[in-house]
Order: sequence, then structure tokens, then C-alpha cells
Amino acid sequence: MNMMLRGTLYSLLTAALAFSDAAAQGAGSVVRVIDGDTYEVFVDGKQIRARLANADTPETGERARCAEELEAGNRATAWMKEQVSSRAVVVISLGRLDKYKRLLVRITVDGRDLGELLVEQGLGRFYNGERRMPWCPEH
Repeated sequence: MNMMLRGTLYSLLTAALAFSDAAAQGAGSVVRVIDGDTYEVFVDGKQIRARLANADTPETGERARCAEELEAGNRATAWMKEQVSSRAVVVISLGRLDKYKRLLVRITVDGRDLGELLVEQGLGRFYNGERRMPWCPEH
């Protein structure tokens, strides 16, 4: 699938998710960035661990499986910290949990979806909750 078509399909899918799932949910704020796609957020009057619903980023720290993944994960984390600390953000709960019991959320800044921006910046991949693709080159 060519990149332009993939980008168009991604934008349509994320827009549909935003309107169907998030429209009736409450907004919150980011308390702490754990890595590029995991956060501590304040939503519905409580602080909870959350996972970005529409993007996957490489792992950081001991969870990284290779040096390339660690470096890419650190870049994604630093970028996300910059995004949520320098602007007003909106955290939208999708009202459901992932398999690790993290609240699934969408985060927007200046009206733009940070999951989409992570993918556009080459710092993450589109994620729909299914099996993650590996970040390390095959050996």
C-alpha cells in the first residue's frame, strides 16, 4: 500500500475513532510521561495509568530489546514530554482498558491528535490494539 493511501486511511480511521468513541467521554490532563505511549493521567477525578489508543512507540529502559529500539523509544518519549509540557493538552478517555489494565486514551494538543503526530514524525506506528510489530532489526 503506498504511503499516501496509508496516510489517508489512517487519518480517516483516527477521525472516525475520535468522533465515535471519544465524543461523549470526559477530558483530563497528563500528569507524567512514562514513555512515548504510556502516561499517568488525571481523568474523571482520579489519577490512572493510561495508554495511547492509536499509536505504538518503541520500548525504553530494560524493556527495549535492542539498542535501536532503546534509542528510538527515548526519542519518542522526549518528543512526547515536550508536547505535553509546552502546551495545553486534552486527554480523552475512551472508557476501556488494555490487557495491562491501562486506560485507553487519545491526547490532543492545539486540536491535533498526538498519536497521529507521533506516526507522522516517524516516532511511532499506527496501533489498533492488536499484536505489536517488533522494533528491532531481524538477526
